[in-house]
Amino acid sequence: MPASAICGRELVRCVTMAKPNQWFSIDLKDKQACVSEYTIKHYDSWDTEALRNWRFEGSNDGNVWILLREHVNDPVRRLC
Repeated sequence: MPASAICGRELVRCVTMAKPNQWFSIDLKDKQACVSEYTIKHYDSWDTEALRNWRFEGSNDGNVWILLREHVNDPVRRLC
């Protein structure tokens, strides 16, 4: 996928299988990021397409992961 699939304002539908413990990984290759804020835009029409319970993790090597933030029962927040 192009970088616009994870960064920008273009609407891109990106889903996993409807099974527990699904995940996405974004490999920054030789780059590093220090995250102070983030925004995720997603569907809210079905529970299977809306993030309600999820973890935001980071790793320097792809093997050891550090929990940066955990979301539990996130409410729907509409911007419009």
